[in-house]
Amino acid sequence: MINVVEDDVLYIREFPSPQSRKMGYIPPHQSCVVYLNQLREKNAQTWVSITYKGVRGWVNLYHLRQLPRGECPNRYYKVINVSTNDVLNMRDTASHYGRQVGQIPPNENCLPQLDQSYASNSQKWIMVRYKNTKGWVNSYFLKKSDKSACQ
Repeated sequence: MINVVEDDVLYIREFPSPQSRKMGYIPPHQSCVVYLNQLREKNAQTWVSITYKGVRGWVNLYHLRQLPRGECPNRYYKVINVSTNDVLNMRDTASHYGRQVGQIPPNENCLPQLDQSYASNSQKWIMVRYKNTKGWVNSYFLKKSDKSACQ
């Protein structure tokens, strides 16, 4: 998603119009919104039919960009084994010694897995994306999420 400020959301509309009823919303930094192959031109704006976390509707194309093949995950994870007053650290390498590149809240339940995983010394590491940051997370702190709830 693009052209949505940090403290705003992109509303999913019932019909291709900014006056149409709001069906749901997409927070900033989300990716892999499923495009349903429908375009509508209205008042010099292009609207696309999408689905996101089970909500179907329309969004203005101005707020979307196409990702390269392989950027949209086939698998999602939720955070487990992290206290509610703690965070899950993302690393630049698949190791506890890697530099910290981000933090994920303990209640996150739709982390997209990127096409990489790494196993070493009986530990499995998975590359995920949170907001606009890509990083490695130890699989001990992850559990597969229902894909349909995340798209």
